[in-house]
Amino acid sequence: MGTEPTPQPRGKLGKLLAERRALAETAKLVSDLAAFFRWAWEIIEPETPLVWSFHYEYLCEWLELVSSGQFKQRYPEKSGLIICVPFRSAKSSLVTICWPVWVWLKSPAKRFLCASYSDRLACDHSIKRRNLITSHRFQEKFGSRFSLVDDQNRVDSYANDKTGVCSATSVGGSVTGVGANILIGDDCLSQDGSYSDAIRTSTNRWIDSTWSTRRNDPSSDLFVYVQQRLAEDDVPGHLMAEQKDKFLLIRIPLEAEEDETYLFPLSGRTYERKKGEILQPQRFTSDVVEALRQNSNVWSGQCQQRPSPAGGGIIKSHWWRFYVRPGDPVPADAVVLPEEFEEMAQSWDMAFKDKKTSDFVVGGVWGRNGATKYLMPDLVWDRLDFVGTKKAVIDLSARWPKTYKKWVESAANGEAIISELQSVVAGLIAVQPLGSKAARLSAAAPDVEAGNVVLPHPSICTWTRRFIDECSAACCGGKHDDAADMLSQAINGFRDPLASGWVCVGSSIFTAEQNARPAAKTADELARAQKEQYTGEKTLKPPALGIVGEDKTLTARRLPKPGVVRLPDVCPQCGNKILAGTAEWRHCNACNWDSKQLAAAPKPEPIAPEPPAARPAGNQFIDARGFF
Repeated sequence: MGTEPTPQPRGKLGKLLAERRALAETAKLVSDLAAFFRWAWEIIEPETPLVWSFHYEYLCEWLELVSSGQFKQRYPEKSGLIICVPFRSAKSSLVTICWPVWVWLKSPAKRFLCASYSDRLACDHSIKRRNLITSHRFQEKFGSRFSLVDDQNRVDSYANDKTGVCSATSVGGSVTGVGANILIGDDCLSQDGSYSDAIRTSTNRWIDSTWSTRRNDPSSDLFVYVQQRLAEDDVPGHLMAEQKDKFLLIRIPLEAEEDETYLFPLSGRTYERKKGEILQPQRFTSDVVEALRQNSNVWSGQCQQRPSPAGGGIIKSHWWRFYVRPGDPVPADAVVLPEEFEEMAQSWDMAFKDKKTSDFVVGGVWGRNGATKYLMPDLVWDRLDFVGTKKAVIDLSARWPKTYKKWVESAANGEAIISELQSVVAGLIAVQPLGSKAARLSAAAPDVEAGNVVLPHPSICTWTRRFIDECSAACCGGKHDDAADMLSQAINGFRDPLASGWVCVGSSIFTAEQNARPAAKTADELARAQKEQYTGEKTLKPPALGIVGEDKTLTARRLPKPGVVRLPDVCPQCGNKILAGTAEWRHCNACNWDSKQLAAAPKPEPIAPEPPAARPAGNQFIDARGFF
């Protein structure tokens, strides 16, 4: 038997109580942003239930702190907030749509300027704000507090009768003559734009040069940025790097990576979040989370608000080994640096410019003993102009005279540096980067994972941790990849292509395939081009077996070095153009001629070789020694 409902008072008493409840509700909505957000959600998203979460109340207290003026009192040196939360977590509905309307309930003279990466998104937010204000429910409860002015009521900008203004613009748009007390940057960079260096750079430039000048009173007005992380140098990353002390960062990952405690700035209460706890698990179920984990870039940036995967992307941070110098105390995770090396080389990644925002010049000295490569402590890692780069190469070569090979990436200033220094510094080798950065790093990653790459221990080199972090973030949103490029170039340069077991083709074939199909190259495809670079041999795809008499040249070689006998490409006895063998040996399967014979047999009459057993076209392979 159900419980009977409590009878409600009728008449004047019932009306009085209803009015008091309405006034209490209105007062609650005006004083509590979280309560207003829950109430307004039914207006802006009537068909979508709101799944409540602690992070809404947490963010609301921070936003209240900003709009009340207490934020500036508590953090006088700060210019505002940066809020990084996962996608589809109602961040725009709270920060960009509901918050400005709620502020107008108490301070209708406040002026807001809101920016997003596109006009369409900015106008969509602006329309939803206006629809909330003009809705019947809002007007019935708050209509007496302010009203919109008819002659200043556009999609992208509208004003109220208390001099308050809400304007919207896009990144790159003109805001000349427009100012505000609170400037909201909501998704200033799109997901597609995050893959473009040019778009990221232009967005950050607009933020620095245009958007930053739009505060009416720079001493008291504030910025609030809200965005999921997309790249290391997206807007939040750029601001935290260039103006680290000017912004307070609020980062809420989808999954707690450790036990977390959130201290609410106004109420003082705390919320404990255990490691592994998922934000809004009703929406982000285990299946959804597992699917998101499969894409490391999406998971690390858009979900975890840290645009490099935990532990690293292609190269994991826990793979590295370390060394100390002879005579130093040897930590448990370190080895002693050898005093002699079988081979030493330099690896250089050059930069295009010497501006503050340009990439770095990175030059490293490497020593190899067997399969293990050691990076010496003497590392060049700085923003240098052309003259400074030349001097750095000369000085490093003077300090390490046994580095006979000096690999220099031919991109950027590399070719010019080689041209300028080839008569001064010996052993400069131009390296044409083949394949994508990810492919080159993937080709080098197995050496790091196997423990065949050893770095100076952090106790003896301050840059070691920075080197590890940059290599871990490379190819997954990292702002700089110069150190990773230098690393992959050195490891791939030391690798013996003949002993690798990889099938190899020449760089001309590699380039042609890349132009015809500009997809990212795999590590195996990259390796196929390295045999030519480090052996001097261009091995082309073999013709179909059994073809005789046509000009089907198997290999094309560079001119031999002086004193080196060039082996024939055609059998001197029978004229067979398909010879087996290696770079030092030739054998003819047709007449059994062999280049290792002490004396050549008398040349017989040419005979046509019997065609071998037919095999499907396109299935011919070359093994590691060059045999068919």
